Amino acid sequence: MGVMTIASYRPKPGRAAEVLALTRGHLPLLVDEGLAEPGRRLCGRAKDGTIVEIFVWKSPASIEAAHQNPAVRALWARFGEAADFVMAKDLGETAELFAEFDWIDIDAPPRLAATAPIGVDVEAGKAYFWCACGESKTQPFCDGSHKGSAFSPVKWTAVETKKAWFCACKRTGGAPLCDGTHKTV
Repeated sequence: MGVMTIASYRPKPGRAAEVLALTRGHLPLLVDEGLAEPGRRLCGRAKDGTIVEIFVWKSPASIEAAHQNPAVRALWARFGEAADFVMAKDLGETAELFAEFDWIDIDAPPRLAATAPIGVDVEAGKAYFWCACGESKTQPFCDGSHKGSAFSPVKWTAVETKKAWFCACKRTGGAPLCDGTHKTV
């Protein structure tokens, strides 16, 4: 028998886009690891920016197994760097009889902007805002086209001056940089 879970992630300052990206990959990883039920999950945003994710584990044993799974633990560690895990009762909306959250269509795929990465000469210390939705006319960077969608640009700061290869297929596991996923799209 499945176990429905409500998970809440409050992004740390400037990390909201990263938390959305991590949330987008959370259920697919749990399903791939045989721990959660496939299917559409529910996601929303609280007034304070907290992302609320509701999904179904396969069983109570699956929850325990997740805590021992290296891939899941690695993802949860990334969540812990970008967000605080909060209890549902600590969300202001839960003080109401019917808690209401802004809907996030987290499983809607981004638009495929291109099938190859885009090389950009970047400068050390400079921040860049990568388009995550695929709708920007200034690829690979954000032009604000994501407004009203489940996507937010990803801030990335160059560590060194060099050519960086930004993902244009919008399916990379290493946002914003290309990880080769475009070869399977």
